[in-house]
Amino acid sequence: MSSPSLSFAPVMILMSDGYPTDNFEKGLDELRKNRWYSAGIKAAVAIGEDADFDILSRFTGSPDSVVTAHNGEALAKLVKFVAVTSSQIGSRSMRLAETEEDFKTKQDNAAEQIREFAESAEITDDIDEGW
Repeated sequence: MSSPSLSFAPVMILMSDGYPTDNFEKGLDELRKNRWYSAGIKAAVAIGEDADFDILSRFTGSPDSVVTAHNGEALAKLVKFVAVTSSQIGSRSMRLAETEEDFKTKQDNAAEQIREFAESAEITDDIDEGW
């Protein structure tokens, strides 16, 4: 990200069906020091209701970037949507002087679109089917 050529923000998707089984704090703290992580678009998919939403929110930086998949079909649709949407937003080239606020705007834009899709009838209509 320090080269004169333009860069693209990475997309990071974390999926979980439960809780960390290790000391995730150390790894997350180390990850936060990485400029690519700071510039990246982060989303999390909770698989079912048992996932720890607070920890997923800590990874993304906002609860708005965490969505829930209630069944396999919804999971597939959410992962595809998150990957495509985040990649489209993240692939808008970044200027060398791009600020943390610019990164936050891309993250917020992605979170808004992902949240809208997760709350759409395409995802919520099949909630009762479950796993």
